[in-house]
Amino acid sequence: MLAVGYSSDRRGERHWHVALCGFVSAGCFLLLPLASSSIIGTIACLTAASIGIFSILSLFWTIPSAYLHGSAAAGGIALISAVGSFGGAVCPAVGWLTVKTGSLYGAFAAIGLLHAAGMIALLLFAPGDALSAADRSV
Repeated sequence: MLAVGYSSDRRGERHWHVALCGFVSAGCFLLLPLASSSIIGTIACLTAASIGIFSILSLFWTIPSAYLHGSAAAGGIALISAVGSFGGAVCPAVGWLTVKTGSLYGAFAAIGLLHAAGMIALLLFAPGDALSAADRSV
């Protein structure tokens, strides 16, 4: 997490750092069925996915605040938080998918696919990096 944040600050870039971490996490969730017979493989996949997700969290909130200022920043961050809170309402779908597929791996695959879709949306729809000179001097 620290290395990703440091690299992002040094390069003055956020989007690709977030997306790469997201794609690694998504890939780990999608690879979990292949590691199902190995405790070490399962732990490695879940650890790498966790590292990617926590690295995303360390950078994600810098993206909207780089483009939105004043009350727009407050409103934008509130909107993002509200959409993110919707995840709590959708969370029971993991249990539903587990029951329907008979395996937790189907739910992990869905999480991985949704995670990858989110990273693609970030790259396609979020404006390019707008780090200030003060942010780059770290």
